[in-house]
Amino acid sequence: MVFDLGALADSAQQFAANSEDLRRRIDELETEAESADGRVKARWTSAGLAGVDLDPRALRMAAADLGELITETVQDAQRKFERQAAELTTDSFGPNGDPMAAPPSAEEAAAFITDMHSTFEGTLQETTAIIDNMRRAFQQR
Repeated sequence: MVFDLGALADSAQQFAANSEDLRRRIDELETEAESADGRVKARWTSAGLAGVDLDPRALRMAAADLGELITETVQDAQRKFERQAAELTTDSFGPNGDPMAAPPSAEEAAAFITDMHSTFEGTLQETTAIIDNMRRAFQQR
């Protein structure tokens, strides 16, 4: 198995660029949800809950009902954020949305390591032979 180290470096650079772009886009992302009756609005960002707005009518609700409505609306805003963040990830890293798409299998990695070891061992033997020949040539002078 032969790996193209240039392609691997290009892939790593693209991964880094995609990761930085994704981080920036998610940092800029803000979602909003509104309760069905319009009494509660919630905003969610990458930092978490960004705000809750209450219509004056909400203040006339029973405390338990208002608490439940706020909780549901905040959860809706969070779910929207998570869905949109997943879509951004897919945009950045492909249809499976996996930043580590298609990592080599254990067998491929082992084969790569074996090939690299063989290559380095062969190069070391060739280098040693060249040095030995140079040493003999200098000793004969």
